[in-house]
Amino acid sequence: MVSYRDRISIFGQTEFEMEEIEPQQRLWMGVLEQVIKDALLLKSDERYKRNWAKTAIMWVLLGTRDFEAVCLSAGFTKEFVRDRFFKWLLSQYSKDDLANVNGLHAFRSKK
Repeated sequence: MVSYRDRISIFGQTEFEMEEIEPQQRLWMGVLEQVIKDALLLKSDERYKRNWAKTAIMWVLLGTRDFEAVCLSAGFTKEFVRDRFFKWLLSQYSKDDLANVNGLHAFRSKK
């Protein structure tokens, strides 16, 4: 299981104390944490969990207005979160695993 500190650390926030963060910001950081938890389900045996993971991954990588609002409310830019999230994804999954996510066709093996 990924710890709270590990989840936050992908966004570069390992130095702060949670007491220093406003409750509203903590709430939106929780939304980003949930995206990470969902993304960890990409290799689940259960189809619906894999679909959650794919949806979470695409939500971050597409960077919609909702995603941007969540990032800003958590104290980050969407570019910062997307970049860190993508690097984290590459550390968690093979390119073949990521090729199964709609929109990440660049990872498909050329045959």
